[in-house]
Amino acid sequence: MLAMLDAREAGATIRELAFTLVYPNSRLLRGAEWKASGEKRHVLRLLRSALKLRGGYRTFPGFDCSI
Repeated sequence: MLAMLDAREAGATIRELAFTLVYPNSRLLRGAEWKASGEKRHVLRLLRSALKLRGGYRTFPGFDCSI
């Protein structure tokens, strides 16, 4: 999920997140098929969960973000 946050901050779309990080072996959905897909809803749920982490392990004292 943290990789999703990083990609999102770098400008990746929800669809790009879905088919590169979450469902890399699935075929790309387009148009109305994507808008109504369970894949889209699942990626949005994961992204919301990642946002709730507020950086996750990166917020631990002493964590070096340069690693």
